[in-house]
Amino acid sequence: MRVRTGIILALTAASMWGLAGTLAAAVFAEVPVVRVAQMRALGGAMAFLPYVLWKREFPGKVWPIVVAFGVSLATVTYSFYLAIDLIGVGPGATIQFIAPVYLLGWNRWVRGDRVTPIAWVASAAALIGVSLVAQAWNGAVINVPGLAAGIVSSISFAFYLALAEKLSKDLSSYAIMAYGFGVAALIWLVAVPIWTFPTDISRTGWWQLAAVIVVGTIVPFALEIKALGMAPAPLIGLTATWEPLVATILAWIYLAQQLTTGQIVGGILILGAITMIQTSAPDQTPDFIPAV
Repeated sequence: MRVRTGIILALTAASMWGLAGTLAAAVFAEVPVVRVAQMRALGGAMAFLPYVLWKREFPGKVWPIVVAFGVSLATVTYSFYLAIDLIGVGPGATIQFIAPVYLLGWNRWVRGDRVTPIAWVASAAALIGVSLVAQAWNGAVINVPGLAAGIVSSISFAFYLALAEKLSKDLSSYAIMAYGFGVAALIWLVAVPIWTFPTDISRTGWWQLAAVIVVGTIVPFALEIKALGMAPAPLIGLTATWEPLVATILAWIYLAQQLTTGQIVGGILILGAITMIQTSAPDQTPDFIPAV
């Protein structure tokens, strides 16, 4: 049940990220994306650091991995925002969710783990499903900076998943998020000083930004890190493809956006991929078996 519990936690986190995407739809009209990334990092650090310091849980020998994790956390957030700004939400989301495929390849050809065919099938189904849901081909002008940002986003997302899985062996989920967000917050405080933060934000904008920090950052990141301590990173990465489906459904319900046949098919493929990894994930998942 441990792996299945991890997948359920990851599904919950992805659902919250999908909800946060809908809530944050108007934030970017008032707050630059780099500032939203900064506030997410600061909010996460302020939420988790006091508890971890009170518990006196310190990284110790894994400090280098913690720093790398914080860098990946800052990078994936900003590069994803930049990608969707330059090439559109569909292509940006699709490129980012190539990350689980990277991890499958790493496990198979670098670490020498055995990856069963069902994992590859689930990965392909999820990637195609995300493309259909996001309508990656629709309304985007591909340019080199945008494509580069999308690729950086997918690579940093893969690093984020892999590093969090590794850290979960030495630190609690709270400590991983506390120090990861702490490093990311320091990066943003240097890059964009907090005293230059825009103040001409409406009350609604502040509430929406707060929702992004709580609903789209603190709670789902904590759930996903906990999940990465229970299930392999590639499985959690595949489960994260639930996020754009949730965002699309919520946009259909609350924003009166129409679902196309392709999006419905894409949703079915994503659900199928998640079902495959759920049904093939007993207490010790058979899809990722270390070589002896």
